[in-house]
Amino acid sequence: MGIRNTVVRTLAATGLIASSVLISQAGPAQAASAGTGDKGGGTTCSVIDFDKAAVLGATTNAVRHELVVTGTTATAGVKVTLVPLTYIRQPEFWGIEVTGCTSQVGLQVVTPFTAHLNIDGTIGTIGVEVIGATRSQLIPLILTSGPKAF
Repeated sequence: MGIRNTVVRTLAATGLIASSVLISQAGPAQAASAGTGDKGGGTTCSVIDFDKAAVLGATTNAVRHELVVTGTTATAGVKVTLVPLTYIRQPEFWGIEVTGCTSQVGLQVVTPFTAHLNIDGTIGTIGVEVIGATRSQLIPLILTSGPKAF
């Protein structure tokens, strides 16, 4: 009985290590879906396209900078989030992916979305880059007080 418990624990630990390696090697959209799947079909996430992107407070000495992205999805039930990329040091334009996640088969209907993200702490030295599936948009920010680098 002792050997069997050791084998089971070893296999369980190996599975945990393998899943953590899979998550760490995935991009932000895939990592978001890897840990949030439901028992049925699971959650799928991918970078999706957007129509417009703007930063509220971009041209003023605002206390808070909020990224607002609008667009449409091809199916109902898609949860759209804005996912900042991770950097070792501050880039000129901080990349933020527009990610759509769904855990079910959605009705094929064009559905509008609006996603918001407070980007204080995720602003590049010049601004932000909104990244969609087929295009990206650079948004330069004018910071009138304090250092540009965070």
